[in-house]
Amino acid sequence: MWGDAERPAVINGVHEIHAALRPGDACWAVGPGNGSGYSARRPGASLLLVIALAVAGLGLSGCTVFPEKKNPSLQQTTSAEQTERIFREMVRKQDWIKVQPLLAANLVWTMPGRSLTREQVMAYLQGLPPSDYTITDVSVKPNGPDMTVIYTLQTQAGGTAGKVAVVSVWQQVKGGYIMTVHNEQPLP
Repeated sequence: MWGDAERPAVINGVHEIHAALRPGDACWAVGPGNGSGYSARRPGASLLLVIALAVAGLGLSGCTVFPEKKNPSLQQTTSAEQTERIFREMVRKQDWIKVQPLLAANLVWTMPGRSLTREQVMAYLQGLPPSDYTITDVSVKPNGPDMTVIYTLQTQAGGTAGKVAVVSVWQQVKGGYIMTVHNEQPLP
């Protein structure tokens, strides 16, 4: 197969071909007896390989470059939808000191068969069992300085599930929003 002049040198168990190679040429070397091979890389290719492996390692390890995004507070949000979500979370946590300022003095809260004032709403909310909830199908419609938030609320408390269609009107005031109108209708 090889002529005497072309016979590859064997160094550390690897056959190497030196004849007719110039700097930058790719070559193929065959390992002893197993037929496996490798190709010579261009200068800088090793650095690129190390960088690619490091990026892949970070991705697989679950580490992120950016910190986890935290939910905004009432002071940080400018969104009526986010204010509604914060309101629901405060009710779930029973943080009544923060809930009350979100309700307008002339709040109208309607439910099947009754209409509640601000004071009645606070008593109603305080009487609810703590529950997990999910807000879906959110739609926000601007109306001047007011925002109408429409969504479906699913609750889960003590093994009992409920689903209601909700319409809330949030009025923009200095420092955020206050709820002026709220309506809940049970869904099948």
